[in-house]
Amino acid sequence: MKDILKSLNYDIIFTNKGNIIIGNYIIIQRKGGNGSLSKTIPKDSIKHPGNNIQLKLKILLMV
Repeated sequence: MKDILKSLNYDIIFTNKGNIIIGNYIIIQRKGGNGSLSKTIPKDSIKHPGNNIQLKLKILLMV
């Protein structure tokens, strides 16, 4: 990841929804979901699966 960031000219943007956008290629966001499969874990708990993060890479734009 460090080598990729070094080779790209990028800005870091924080969106209103809490996403982090790095350049035009990398997005870090909360996984989300309605929690229908995790009824025993509170939605605001760090252990809730909807509170995981996703890393999205726009590989085709990088090439």
